[in-house]
Amino acid sequence: MKKYTLKDLKPVSKPTDLIKKQPEKYLSNIDYPGNEIASGILNDALTLGANEVQIKRVNEWIIISADIAWFRSNLDGSQDISHVFDRFIAIPEKCVNSFRTEILVFTFSKACFVNENGKVTSIKGNYPSVDILNAINGTLPFVIGFKC
Repeated sequence: MKKYTLKDLKPVSKPTDLIKKQPEKYLSNIDYPGNEIASGILNDALTLGANEVQIKRVNEWIIISADIAWFRSNLDGSQDISHVFDRFIAIPEKCVNSFRTEILVFTFSKACFVNENGKVTSIKGNYPSVDILNAINGTLPFVIGFKC
């Protein structure tokens, strides 16, 4: 059996590329990832302190809303919310070697956005349509929306 050393390790330049190469390591249903990703986001939000989380579908979009901005948890002071979506971020509150699900949103979605108390930030793809913005008006104040 080969012994590996530090010289064998190579940094991953883009974690999303790593996920795309072997999506079955990250999702059980790679043909329809939306439900599994939504379930992971729900679990993360509850783990990171949300008391109320709601999920709904609007056309092609999955909208996950919560009573707190869970997506800002454990960011080490970064204000740029897009950093949550393009890298692996540990979530030790769940279990050893776990990571936050937002990277799967970014990797497998056509478009995604964050809404914080009415301020919408497009993370990937087109800005959400008026229909989607109207649909999030009655939700809890912190939202991630995505479509796969």
